[in-house]
Amino acid sequence: MWLKKAEAWCELWEPGEYLDRFVGVHDGYTRLADPLTHRREITLSKAERKMVVKDMILCNGTHSVKGYWHFSEACSVELTDKGIEAVNANRTIVLGYIGGDASYEIVKGDNDRPAGWVSRRFGVKEAAPTVIWQSVVHGDTTFTTEIYCP
Repeated sequence: MWLKKAEAWCELWEPGEYLDRFVGVHDGYTRLADPLTHRREITLSKAERKMVVKDMILCNGTHSVKGYWHFSEACSVELTDKGIEAVNANRTIVLGYIGGDASYEIVKGDNDRPAGWVSRRFGVKEAAPTVIWQSVVHGDTTFTTEIYCP
């Protein structure tokens, strides 16, 4: 049970002819001894068919952080030298690695954590790939993921 509901809000929304930009923030980790704010900026370049996601971790101290990319149960997902490749119905997208010392793992249908599941209706779950990345940050840190169609 959540003791405090996190608040989330949109700081910026700039739709454009060639580029859309969104910035959102939540305060779900401000309860920590060293309060942490997560800010996410998403930029969509329509001509390049590319999305750039910047996850900004704003803090003073050291934190272990994790990020999750969830995929449809119909996707085949693997880690390659290009990044995370997801294929569904002969369509491919690539999530370029965020860089730094992040480690990556693909989880599908893990009951122990639990992780790697999707539920499309009450009482029914299916195994679905989830990429979990993790790293350690020391103060303000930005992780950047590029999502594109090769």
